[in-house]
Amino acid sequence: MKQHTRNKFMFIPVVLFCASYASFAHSVKKEILYSTAELEITSAGDDSKNTCTVAHSTCTATAFAKNGKKYQYFTAAHCVSRYDKKLSKTVFKESVLQLNLEKPNGDKLSYKAKGVKTGEMSDFEDFAVLEIESDEDIPILALSKFNPELGEDVLVVTDPSDIDLGFLKLRGYVSRTKIDNVIIKIDDASKIEVVAKIKADSKFLFYMDITDGFGIQVMGLGKGLGTSGGGVFSVKRNAIVGIVSATDFNDYGHVTLLICPISKFNNFLKKGE
Repeated sequence: MKQHTRNKFMFIPVVLFCASYASFAHSVKKEILYSTAELEITSAGDDSKNTCTVAHSTCTATAFAKNGKKYQYFTAAHCVSRYDKKLSKTVFKESVLQLNLEKPNGDKLSYKAKGVKTGEMSDFEDFAVLEIESDEDIPILALSKFNPELGEDVLVVTDPSDIDLGFLKLRGYVSRTKIDNVIIKIDDASKIEVVAKIKADSKFLFYMDITDGFGIQVMGLGKGLGTSGGGVFSVKRNAIVGIVSATDFNDYGHVTLLICPISKFNNFLKKGE
């Protein structure tokens, strides 16, 4: 029996600045669109009735490095990894990972991806590195050396899985350069939930304190799935300044993306060099 699971806090706005979409679409560089991929995660296991359960979810991934035909993408760790209590660390799940890309001419490409390196989610390293091999010329986005400033204009590209609109170009601005008193809790299925206070709850594996993260504000109507792991592109810096970790929103369509800072990801990449 197949069971499809969806995570509430990986929502994104479906329509962003609808009335003025055409006016800013030209500002979204093609490189941002074509370096972004939909990440499909499929994992299998036994449920309480010993029947096969297939969990399917989607996130976003962005190309940031290339070596010959090998391309590296970053995504959110909670999409592809889990916390192992016995090892006391975050490890990759036993999942099938597939990156779906769209070429400038509209052709769609799919690649099986492998996990290369995952961050430690308990330390709010909510990012992981995946790798594919391709003969295509996939654009690589630069990583900023610095975190964004308050009010900085940013762009996010993602492909909502529950609406067949293709990749959406979302525009926003940095609304908070430091997040206080916000906790993310993660359960066995890597469902993430934003909570204001830590509560003892045996259902959840652990909590992530995202005090060193930042928030970006976007305007939208409705919501969709798949933004976790997406790259936050600074218009000013022409580079990635963060990686989407979680999303919160209200009934008025105001959406806040909770972001891992790029400085944290840069330090993560240097480990083991």
